[in-house]
Amino acid sequence: MAEQQPLYVLYNIGPFRSSNKNTDTQLNVYVSDKHFKIDLFTANFESPPLLLAEYLQHVQRLDPEYIPDIIEEDEVLEDPLYLSNA
Repeated sequence: MAEQQPLYVLYNIGPFRSSNKNTDTQLNVYVSDKHFKIDLFTANFESPPLLLAEYLQHVQRLDPEYIPDIIEEDEVLEDPLYLSNA
């Protein structure tokens, strides 16, 4: 009887997208001929605070220049991950 070989899924983690406007990020994962865009929003990591701290630590490690400066309250932020249909 032939020995079964384990199945391996080929995948690639593509470009990591971020901005200096906010701490939301986007991961691009390629599996075979499929492309998955995974949006990670900071608001989803705010509770508990330990989870938020860990998320921001990973973001900073992936892109040290990424963490934005303090933004003035009246400044309008544009989400760089949102693509309008304009």
